[in-house]
Amino acid sequence: QKRTLLTRRRDMAWQPPPWATAPANPQLVLEETRGDEVIRSRPLTKARCFIFGRQPGLANVLVTDDDAVSRQHAALVPSKDSLYVYDLKSFRGTFIGRTRVEPGKPQKLFDGAELSLGPPGTAGTATRFVVRNLQLPNAPAEAPAAAEPAAAAPAAPVAPVAPSPAPAPAPA
Repeated sequence: QKRTLLTRRRDMAWQPPPWATAPANPQLVLEETRGDEVIRSRPLTKARCFIFGRQPGLANVLVTDDDAVSRQHAALVPSKDSLYVYDLKSFRGTFIGRTRVEPGKPQKLFDGAELSLGPPGTAGTATRFVVRNLQLPNAPAEAPAAAEPAAAAPAAPVAPVAPSPAPAPAPA
């Protein structure tokens, strides 16, 4: 009896969730840093997702000079005025600050969030990115929660609830 194993093809690019949209702020930027120096600034516009990795054709944000980066390492996914990061089951992980992103679960980012592809602060892993201009101009900035759990997919719109009738006046 012959068995067939289904495996994920290594040459398939990760697909964004259906709720992904192009970024709302045309000034959204991702700064690639080494130490305190900004190496390059990448505008994040017009795409429904931005995949970090070493392999052209699978990644649209190429990081070819860091061996800690997988072929498809992580993805940034915009949704309206928010930005989420997914770790794509990378070998060395994706980090926001010093907190590891759970593979396959979206984590909401905030303006100034520092992403590391691989453990931050270790020798040989120097690729870091900082999110800039996440908020639309004149939009109130959200302060990140101290220990915000992994963000779920954006909730579906909730239907408005009809107002309750006014209570009857009390007898006099």
